[in-house]
Amino acid sequence: MFSETQCPQCLRFLNEEELAATPPTCTSCGRVLGAEPIIRPDLDFYGQLDQVEPAVAAHRGGAILGGGIASLVLVGGAVLLMPIIGTLGRVPEFICVVIDIVGVVTGFTALRMGMADIYRMKLGAMDRDGQAMTRVGQILGAIGACLGALVILGPLFVYLMFLMFHS
Repeated sequence: MFSETQCPQCLRFLNEEELAATPPTCTSCGRVLGAEPIIRPDLDFYGQLDQVEPAVAAHRGGAILGGGIASLVLVGGAVLLMPIIGTLGRVPEFICVVIDIVGVVTGFTALRMGMADIYRMKLGAMDRDGQAMTRVGQILGAIGACLGALVILGPLFVYLMFLMFHS
């Protein structure tokens, strides 16, 4: 059973064992509790619950949109640079593959962040103003991740089929 006593430093509610210790100590932050008053931001001057709107997290639509665009730019850049740089040797080709992998990771990250933010927006825990940017960034991230995966796995599949039928 938890008490109503809250640690003034980390705001965690203390249990019976922590309060029974001499001196009472918070096990999370190590603060020794004294006689200082506990200030709760949700109570007004008279100890009544304040009628405050619930805090809503700010949207990350710009970051998600930026991640989706970056994914498409990285994957597209790797696809466009591969034939040009391929004539220079193996090291530049490897750099193009690394750029493509970074594009896939960036697209997948934008996709996952977009999914989490849309879910939070539906729950009402996040600001809905950035829903359009979040959706577009999520879609661009998914397209970039899929195209990048095809660029990496397509030639590998063709090479494996070549080995299978020509050996």
